Amino acid sequence: MRPHEQEDWNEGKVFANGICQHYYRTGKDKPLLLLLHGFTENSMCWSRVARGLEQDFDVIMVDARGHGRSSGPETGYSQEILNQDVAALIQELELHQPFVFGYSNGALTAAQVAATFPGLVRAVILEDPPWSESSSRPFPTTGEHEPWPGYTAWLNSWVDWHKALRTQTPEERVASSQRFLPPGALDWPKEELLSHLEAQAQFNLAVLSFVPPVPASTPWRATVERIECPILLLTSDPERSSVSPQEAQKMAATWRKGQLAYFPHASHFLHHETRGEQFEHFLTVVRTFLQSYYSGWQKD
Repeated sequence: MRPHEQEDWNEGKVFANGICQHYYRTGKDKPLLLLLHGFTENSMCWSRVARGLEQDFDVIMVDARGHGRSSGPETGYSQEILNQDVAALIQELELHQPFVFGYSNGALTAAQVAATFPGLVRAVILEDPPWSESSSRPFPTTGEHEPWPGYTAWLNSWVDWHKALRTQTPEERVASSQRFLPPGALDWPKEELLSHLEAQAQFNLAVLSFVPPVPASTPWRATVERIECPILLLTSDPERSSVSPQEAQKMAATWRKGQLAYFPHASHFLHHETRGEQFEHFLTVVRTFLQSYYSGWQKD
């Protein structure tokens, strides 16, 4: 189901932190939940999760800078700028202490917004953030040695793939994308796969002038130590997750208030790939955490 077929969802744009930010919102007088997607994705990559939570929450799904229908990176692109974009969006839309749920790079943003702007966020959910104890060497953008043999050829073909997606039908996109899809993506629920490919078609390739296509992992400790609100960390199969069980336990020993939920049969693409009972369990974990912190929210 595409967003325009969800008749009771609202589509909007807001000028915040110097760019036009595009979003969808389920609306109604309920606790606020802001969803932040991963790198090269867009707001509609959350649509299945949003439908699962909209009975209990006013869900806002925003396109990050250079993604979806939000403005591109003409005025810059960095993790710090992404953090400022979200903080400005919260203030401009007058979202009083929303819950913020981020996936992958969106989880980095959610965590850093909570750490840097403690009064803005009620609680955060972090789905497999690309964190490590220490930072890894970032992949190059241009003009550096290749991180692996054939990297430049791969990058050129990856860019060409994104360009080709813009004029292809959904069926053509699936057929032409197998080389570039995440492992197991052909087995995702169909709407997840099609949303992922639509997001790739919308991705602004100018972002690559600022960051590489394969983001490096970043250190977590300084961020987690500064987060005052509750945290829910979602991790998956240790062989396919960004966060190892050992790192997760270190984070749990560091945060002020938090919970850890483990999904052993899933990968980094947790909410995209789970279905049936596993997806319902995922929603239950998220909903239970959020409900424990929104009593009395209307009185704030």
